[in-house]
Amino acid sequence: MDSGPTAGWRVFFSCAIDISIAVQKQPDYSFNPVCAVLITEAIKLCLSTAVYAASFLGRARRVVPAEFSFSDMLYMAVPAAIYSVNNILVFHAIQQNSMSDFGIFRDTMILWTASLWRFVFKVPLGYTRLMGIVVVFMGLIVNKVASTVSSGEITWRFLWVVAMTLCNSAGSVANEYALKRNSGLDINVQNMLLYMFGALFTTAILLLTDPQRFGSLSAGFSSPTWLTIGLQSIVGLLIARLLKYSDAVMKSVATCLRGPLVVLVSPLFTHVPSTAISCLSALIVASGCLTYLTQGPISAAGAAGKK
Repeated sequence: MDSGPTAGWRVFFSCAIDISIAVQKQPDYSFNPVCAVLITEAIKLCLSTAVYAASFLGRARRVVPAEFSFSDMLYMAVPAAIYSVNNILVFHAIQQNSMSDFGIFRDTMILWTASLWRFVFKVPLGYTRLMGIVVVFMGLIVNKVASTVSSGEITWRFLWVVAMTLCNSAGSVANEYALKRNSGLDINVQNMLLYMFGALFTTAILLLTDPQRFGSLSAGFSSPTWLTIGLQSIVGLLIARLLKYSDAVMKSVATCLRGPLVVLVSPLFTHVPSTAISCLSALIVASGCLTYLTQGPISAAGAAGKK
């Protein structure tokens, strides 16, 4: 499978998701973000189930694949729990930060992912890839130093973005490991497990934080909210395939290209202009991402299968 077009579509859809969320903060959301995440997980579960059911048309297959084992459920539960937290943090990170800061600092994802991927799969990244990561990090430093100097104060709201990227990176690496440890298992079955657990974990979070919402999950939803849910559902299916046939670091680097894109495009929709330093930081980050992407994905399937 060619991961290039898949990664490209992911960048496009991810950028659209960030902007669709940003236009809904005023300054708070009129809905509970946990409800939006729960409905998204339910839609992804239904879509994956439908695709899997369609694969039975015209041929006889076992409903439960022979390759399936109970351990597959356990391994999929881990990224599902992490992603549930991440998907909620996205809304809060965007609410607490300007889109310029959000677009730049979300690219800390590549730093976390590269470190976790190296630790889990024990495969070196190579000097060129490391150089690309260093350039991304330099872009982040330029942005933070310049914004601190211009405002005269240090704000810690960017930590919402850092927390989100840490969750996303951990979830991506855990998901890649779970997908590749049993490479013979149908990806739709793996997705069904992931989204089933995601829905369960998100339901538990809603029960703990806002149980009265169960009577009206879609209360406060607007057209942009449903657009966000639709886009997140599509991206969720793309991510699984990108991780199955590529790697989490490649996915994160490709995703990092949406940070510069968000910085440049978001003013058209949010009417909050990007600063010159934000644009400079975005260009530095983009150059680091492109440096990494020229090396292609790393094969970790063998490493995952040996563990």
